[in-house]
Order: sequence, then structure tokens, then C-alpha cells
Amino acid sequence: MNLYRHFNSEGQLLYVGISNSTLIRLGAHKANAHWFDSITNVTIEKCTDREDALAKEAKAIKTEHPLFNKMHNTTKCSYPSKEQIHHELFEVFASMSKIASWFFWVLVQQRNPVTNECIYKAEGINESKNISRAFKELHELNLVNRTQQQHYMIQPHAVGLINTLFGTHYQDSSDCLRQFK
Repeated sequence: MNLYRHFNSEGQLLYVGISNSTLIRLGAHKANAHWFDSITNVTIEKCTDREDALAKEAKAIKTEHPLFNKMHNTTKCSYPSKEQIHHELFEVFASMSKIASWFFWVLVQQRNPVTNECIYKAEGINESKNISRAFKELHELNLVNRTQQQHYMIQPHAVGLINTLFGTHYQDSSDCLRQFK
């Protein structure tokens, strides 16, 4: 039996749980937990038996206050619904400039789906200036980080709705490129 902890990119504890098969349980979270895309780190602690795991889980939830555990969690916080999170992200996306929207869509289409990283090389001075402006805006919105020159990473919390929101506006990346480039 294992005790596992899910963390986001800022090191915040998202969830604590127990399972005989942590990978299968992770798959269940992927299917059912609206916060799954925020997971960037998982720790696993081996327990002696189920009773040991249950006791450690209860203690961890009570003392570490994970954001999305409800049982044993004594903090008085409200858990945002999937709809609330989608609405907030939609508001952020709707507020973007056209160039930031275009650049975000390009990064989405070209990203590595496992790491959410993308390499994008601007062509010419004008495009380079536009990319700089777009990146600054996306970074201020906490959607994209630059890991090194011309290497970008989309934040995990932004990944969940990307295709849903942008897919309703553009059928594919060529539609988006024609409109904004």
C-alpha cells in the first residue's frame, strides 16, 4: 500500500491519497479530477499495510492541508468547481490581445504534449517584436514561461481548456496563422 502526494509547479500540495497501484489511481484522477492538469510532481511513500496508509493519509491531510482533499481537511476553504475554473480561464483568454492569442495558439499546436514545451523561432524583426510583446502578456497572465531563448512552456493549469476554447475559434493552426500573422 502506498501514500501519494500530488503537487503543482509552485510546490503546493494538491491532493493526498492511498492506493495499491499509484499509477492506476493517477489515471483515475486524470479522468475525474479537474485539477489533474496542475500536477507537476508526485511523491510516493511505501506503507506497511492499509491501516498504516490510512493513518498516514489522515495525518497528512490534517497537517499539510492539500487543496483538493475534502475528507479530514479542517481548513475552511471552498473548492472551485470545474465550471468556475473554466469560466476564469475563459475570461483570461478572452482578455488577450490578438497577437498574444495567436502566439498562444501556435505554442499549443507545436507543444510537446508530455512536457508542454515548445521551441518557436521568430522570422524577422517585426515578428520577433510581436513575439516579445505576446510572450510578455502571456507570462504576466501566468500562462507561459520561457525556459531558455526561443523555448517556451505552457503552464499546466492552462492546458486543460486549450483545445476547447481555441478550437471553437479556429479549425486548425493554419486558420489562426492566416488571421494574425
